[in-house]
Amino acid sequence: MPQKWLNNSELVTGLVLERRLKAELLDEQTFYPPYCDVISDIKAGKSIEELQIRHSFALIQASISASEHVNGLGDKTDWPLLLQKLSSQYIVGEMLTKKGKKMMEGNSDVDISAIRDSLTRLHDNEKIGLVQLKDIKPRKIKLIETGWESIDKFFGGITKTGVLEVCGSPSVGKSTLAAKLCGKFAKKYPNKKVVFFTLEMIDEELAQRYVEVFGCEDEIPTNIFIDARRHNVREIVSIVSGIEDIGLVIIDYAEKMIEGETTEPKMAEVFKETAFCAKQLKIPLVLLAGFSRTYQGGLPRPYHVRYTGMAEAEVWSCWALYNPCNDHFQEDKIANKTLPAIEGKAYILGWKQRGGFPVIHGIGGPRAIQVDFDGLTGWGDSGTMYALKGYS
Repeated sequence: MPQKWLNNSELVTGLVLERRLKAELLDEQTFYPPYCDVISDIKAGKSIEELQIRHSFALIQASISASEHVNGLGDKTDWPLLLQKLSSQYIVGEMLTKKGKKMMEGNSDVDISAIRDSLTRLHDNEKIGLVQLKDIKPRKIKLIETGWESIDKFFGGITKTGVLEVCGSPSVGKSTLAAKLCGKFAKKYPNKKVVFFTLEMIDEELAQRYVEVFGCEDEIPTNIFIDARRHNVREIVSIVSGIEDIGLVIIDYAEKMIEGETTEPKMAEVFKETAFCAKQLKIPLVLLAGFSRTYQGGLPRPYHVRYTGMAEAEVWSCWALYNPCNDHFQEDKIANKTLPAIEGKAYILGWKQRGGFPVIHGIGGPRAIQVDFDGLTGWGDSGTMYALKGYS
């Protein structure tokens, strides 16, 4: 354990307790436990007495004593940057240790690219976050296949790094689509962990949903992990950051990560934090979201997502789910701007994908995939593609 990170966390906590540093300038996630919880409670307005009860008198007094060794507020030290550097070094070092042990044991399934990314991060941190552009290997953000026939064929798969937003009305099939994507991805990449944060359903309910989608005879992959606890967005980011060999994260759904009243600034934070998490860990993150009351039927657009325009700016790709058979509003139908309403069929609309969609049959822009749909078993494997040109 690197004592430097621990000692600096204690010292900086003391500076905050003495009001020589503002807690708002610091990210509690960069502190060594349990100092991260102390900083979080300070930000929440807890008094010294409350902190001593929650975290022990000795811990609080030791922090204050440690800070007394810093003269002049440590005027030449950038504490937020230092803690970020130290915490990142520790996390990367821990990852390299685990993967190194696997390699020494002759495990051939070690993800070499993850080791390379870890070393790059460590190298960057030694330069305090700065790296020369000439040292960065250029590459496009790739799409990766999911194992779901229609998604891979018509969308090219999903992003290898970034947030995929899946939005839709209540009961349109968001959770069944997430369960299907989860199972397909886990089977295609058995050495990668798929983590499903089910903030809406209980874990047994999600297990039942999975069985309904894939059938009772289908063996559930061992690399699917469920977390049904209540988390805010920062807690989820912290959990995900500590998982090794992660391949896909699914969060059902965005609003459930909000504590207290749901507001536009809080929802904006959800999209910003999840996008940053996906970028830093270089993973695909699927975030389910609902529509606002401004959506009154017809083809759903990205701007119909509830509470925030930040979703359009932060996500790497945006899908909207649509079942015209359940659409009782006629505006788009009168304007001849809807997709065919066929019983037993529904649509996955791909409105946005950075870098564009693959060109298929001369269609290169937004598109819809029509697949079989059943309210219980969810979405079918294969389907037909429609162009959405003119609808956006």
